[in-house]
Amino acid sequence: MTKLSALILTLVLLLALPLGVLAEAKPAIDPSDLMTYFAQIEPLTERVSLNIGSDPGIYHNFYTYLAYKMGGLEMVGIDATLCNFPSGPLQVEAIASGQVDCGGYGIGGILKGSVQGVTQLVNIRMNEAITQKYFVKEDSAIAKSGVNEFGFYGTKEDWAGAQVYLPSGTTLQYLLGTAMANFDLTLADMDTVFTEATNIYTVLLSGQGDAWALWNMTSYDSRLKEGYLEALNGINGGIFLPAASVVSRSSVADPEKAEAIQKWFACEQAVIRWIQASDENLNSAIDYMYEWCDSEGVVCSYESIETFLHDATPFTMEENYEMFTQVEDNGMLKVKNMLTGPMDYFVGNGNYTEADYDKLYDDSNYNSDYLEYAVSIFG
Repeated sequence: MTKLSALILTLVLLLALPLGVLAEAKPAIDPSDLMTYFAQIEPLTERVSLNIGSDPGIYHNFYTYLAYKMGGLEMVGIDATLCNFPSGPLQVEAIASGQVDCGGYGIGGILKGSVQGVTQLVNIRMNEAITQKYFVKEDSAIAKSGVNEFGFYGTKEDWAGAQVYLPSGTTLQYLLGTAMANFDLTLADMDTVFTEATNIYTVLLSGQGDAWALWNMTSYDSRLKEGYLEALNGINGGIFLPAASVVSRSSVADPEKAEAIQKWFACEQAVIRWIQASDENLNSAIDYMYEWCDSEGVVCSYESIETFLHDATPFTMEENYEMFTQVEDNGMLKVKNMLTGPMDYFVGNGNYTEADYDKLYDDSNYNSDYLEYAVSIFG
């Protein structure tokens, strides 16, 4: 048989195959191999540069870091620059000025970016409430009173007279205000001392005060197990604190960047899918998280990261798809209803006005296209 005849025969056989078989050129996913997840994402035809907002040591930003570290973003054609910000609102400012194309942050950034109309939410990464905590001494009145009917430690009388150190205008203030409302207490009824978040751990170690507010990696410090008790956290305090992946509206208006941002989001979902595939993968993620924190100067221990990553579970694509497509009884998307509680608090606290509800709930702030794309890849 001549080479030409062989080529023609090969083409005839390929054309006779079902289209689904031809599409299966990608290697099958190996649940233990993160790179096989990235391989499911069709690469860009031309490379695109993206500036991606991040924050070292924050678990929900770890998904992008690992996609960058392991070469997933490069594999799909993205030349990524990770831009670190200490808070969500500061990242929103960078997005508004055109310096950042996509990224992610917690409720502070979500509300600011939505009300300003400069971002779109494309998924809810996780509930950060578990990482917001108040500690007391084990021999304190709050600790000795035990768990109350609301699920956290202490009585109305214990908390009313307590000197509590916390950062002003933060999710930790939201947590304390919400929990104390169960006792019909406001922060004005308490001896609250507003202190910079970075200084509160030092205040705790010095023995000043009765209760101390800590969050994220600091709240998992192993030294807190010696003589201290976790009296209140976001879960037993009854709050929901979403962290989200977001995209810049101006960036997605650029067709080239829009496609690249879609690939970035799929890479994030690949990392989450891989982490959730097995305990072995989660343990590997803990190793990478420790390496990331260590290289970026985030003070932590391996033990604290291990506890942190077991506590803070990312939402699945399926859960997110429901949030962004399911309309509830009040006529709003489920994801909008999930933001109502935090918005209520910050409106009551004077950070936003009643008129800002309409800006937050504007349909253009929510985009399910990215989730639909990721679901089409990973099913």
